[in-house]
Amino acid sequence: MKRGQCARRAKALSRQSKSREKRLARARSVMMAPAPLPVPDDSSAAMEDDAQSSRTQDTTSKNEQKRHEKRRAQERIYAEQFMRAEWMIDVPDDLRDQWLVLPRPEGQRCMVVANGGQTVSRTKRGRLLHRFQSALPNGSRSTAGNTGPCILDCVYQEGSVNGYLVIDVVCWKNYSLYDCNTEFRFFWAISKFQEITVNGTLPRTASNDYPFTLIPYSHCSPEAIAAAYRSDFGFIKDGLLFYNREARYAFGTTPLVLRWKDAACSRYCINSQEGPLIAALQYFATDRSLRTAEGFIVARALQQDFEDGKIARFSIGMLTETPPDTSLPLNELGIYLSEVQHHSKCGKSRFLPDALSKIAFQSLVRDGKGLSIQSIAGV
Repeated sequence: MKRGQCARRAKALSRQSKSREKRLARARSVMMAPAPLPVPDDSSAAMEDDAQSSRTQDTTSKNEQKRHEKRRAQERIYAEQFMRAEWMIDVPDDLRDQWLVLPRPEGQRCMVVANGGQTVSRTKRGRLLHRFQSALPNGSRSTAGNTGPCILDCVYQEGSVNGYLVIDVVCWKNYSLYDCNTEFRFFWAISKFQEITVNGTLPRTASNDYPFTLIPYSHCSPEAIAAAYRSDFGFIKDGLLFYNREARYAFGTTPLVLRWKDAACSRYCINSQEGPLIAALQYFATDRSLRTAEGFIVARALQQDFEDGKIARFSIGMLTETPPDTSLPLNELGIYLSEVQHHSKCGKSRFLPDALSKIAFQSLVRDGKGLSIQSIAGV
């Protein structure tokens, strides 16, 4: 497993420059995206019901279908823009020199876009979470102007925080940071937040409906990793994030951002300690393959009645370093699944299958072989 994830990181770094144009084109789709369609409240829905009595059922159905398709198209634009971490199943050899660490908040991952005098947040499935007024540039009527959008990668946490915890900034006043490395993006976020916040926090005010707090980061010294692990940051933690200093903001799952947690720094360290290991995999009818979030083919489905593209939950017998089926192609992580059996359906809201690194991480933790904070920090 160690050799596989190391090699995958090296390939990801070398591919960055080649995918620059594709990355910027996809970034522009968010920067140029139209304002979200309003979701009617109960009163407007009731008015709509009354109005429908004077329309034909056919016309109403067509209008609703068009509106639904337009909203879904907007959701797809945003859902494809997130950079998703792989799970840490080995410690990078250059962790001390080339990586940054920050606490990962528990909560709902979302992308916040301030543009056109309003601010909207969307979940990792692209669905509208909040529409509100913020003190971000161009995020409210009072800060609106010709400055262009601001786009922040955040976690929304309820409870005492009830606000947005900022992990990354990928656009600021129309200045795109998608092709900048992690260290520059984090430095830029600090400098820009200093202009509009007090001590890194944008508090709730009459013109700022939700507070924004910039999550602190550090270079990966043993002391910094231990501090990120043990310190109280004023929010509930869900493990740690490790960013390669040279990583551009990539779309999809990347080995240049790693996620790790244990029971001491997360309330949800493992899905389940009892029963079989369960993973969500996606079925493709053309070759009866079951695939992970990275696109790795990890098994063949025995059943023929799966819907193409459907995501379902499967039980995993064991993980191996060699393909249990000679028809399976080799993958970069060098991890394969054996004794894969259909377990149950996934909910309709499921957007992506599990990453292979997550399946491996869960398996290692269940077997008591997961990485400890001591092995990561080197203390």
